[in-house]
Amino acid sequence: TDENGTFGFCQLLPYGFRGNLSISDLELSREFYEQVREIEVKDDLDLGTIVLKERPLPYPPILANITGVVSDSNARAPIPNVRVKLVEASTNVLLDSATTDYLGRFNLKGETGKKVYVVAELEGIEPVKTDVFTITGNLNLFDFKLPLILPPADFSKLIDELERRAKVAEEEAEKLRAESESLKSKISSLESELEKALTTLEETRGELKEAKADLKEALQQLLDAKSEIGDLKALNAKLKSELNMTRENLIKHEEKIEELRGEIASAESKVAMWQVISIITFVLGLVAMYIIQRMMKVKKPREYLEY
Repeated sequence: TDENGTFGFCQLLPYGFRGNLSISDLELSREFYEQVREIEVKDDLDLGTIVLKERPLPYPPILANITGVVSDSNARAPIPNVRVKLVEASTNVLLDSATTDYLGRFNLKGETGKKVYVVAELEGIEPVKTDVFTITGNLNLFDFKLPLILPPADFSKLIDELERRAKVAEEEAEKLRAESESLKSKISSLESELEKALTTLEETRGELKEAKADLKEALQQLLDAKSEIGDLKALNAKLKSELNMTRENLIKHEEKIEELRGEIASAESKVAMWQVISIITFVLGLVAMYIIQRMMKVKKPREYLEY
């Protein structure tokens, strides 16, 4: 179709052709129902205006926040770490879940228009759920809290546990007493060993004093050697400087030698050239003498001179 929605088939169809005209696969932002129209060709055919029926587009779901507080029905204190679930009433499908914070608060999300109920679960306590309600928008369940009835504390079990812990503490105390006696005997043994160690330490101190004196002497010798090393380093630096100067002079002499070699090569090439010229001149002289001798034999001296 063109910009006006007009279309046509240029190919000629035989008389009496029957077939179907299919309109589908439209590259538009909207989606249309596919239309099929039966046609029969008897002459030029005009199908008139074809109206397409648009498919209804699904609307995106709108999410709403469902908040609330889980508390104890006796103390009215908020209960943390409670698992709160949002369940669809018709299918019992879990839609969302959350865990209460330290203030017992929770936040769930659900699609508007759905009928749901909220379940609160805590380990060791029977789950509690609300009545079924419809999500019409953001909802705060703070006004009708989810009460969880906590079981009363069993003090007999607590007393038994405390007695068991006290008995274990007494056994640990007996073990500590036995270990204390053992430690006392070890301490007395260690004291005697400590006295022996102190005696040995005094002897070691005397030896250390002697070693310290020897070390001072060795250190003085090391300082003297260090001073000599400094002098040797200075001498080495001086020799290196002289060596560098000698290398520079040598490089200069080598450059001069290279220049002299170039001049010698040039002079040799000139000498060779002059030698070639001398040889050529000598050969030409011999030829000239030969010609003169030949002419002297043929002509008279005067004619020769004139020639």
